[in-house]
Amino acid sequence: MKQIGKCAGQGGVKDLELWGPKGEVCGGLWEQSPRYDVAVRNASDIRLCSCTGHGGVNGVKLWGPEGDYCAGIPQGWGTYSADCH
Repeated sequence: MKQIGKCAGQGGVKDLELWGPKGEVCGGLWEQSPRYDVAVRNASDIRLCSCTGHGGVNGVKLWGPEGDYCAGIPQGWGTYSADCH
């Protein structure tokens, strides 16, 4: 069973949360970066959806559990609600 975890983003945005496969590198950045391993949930328990991040990278698509705040930021970024599966 595939597991989903979250990690703290490394881009300098306070409280940024990223979601991804347990054990993979947070944000797909550098090998020494943290791994997705906090608050692990089974993939069968959630629908993953996307949202558009606003951290200075034009059009970056972030993924997370349907309905949660985009990147864990409650003010202004909306929720994970597009491209759900």
